[in-house]
Amino acid sequence: MKKSSTRIYVVMQDDTGFMQKSGFAPIRLVKATSQAQALRRVARETMSCRPAHSLEVVEHMLAGVTVLDATSDNESEVAT
Repeated sequence: MKKSSTRIYVVMQDDTGFMQKSGFAPIRLVKATSQAQALRRVARETMSCRPAHSLEVVEHMLAGVTVLDATSDNESEVAT
């Protein structure tokens, strides 16, 4: 079995206002075998994820939050 080669990825938060308020380092250097693996490593430290309750979805959508579609590669938002 061939071992996957690793490289160093630069992972950064796109919203600089969030970085200044949150205290997170604006840039992380991550040794990984892929870009997705590098993002997952940083996300584990900075984010959490769980299924949304239906009332939460309604509340956030009424407040103007849009649903992002992670099932496609084009990073588009779902219009509702």
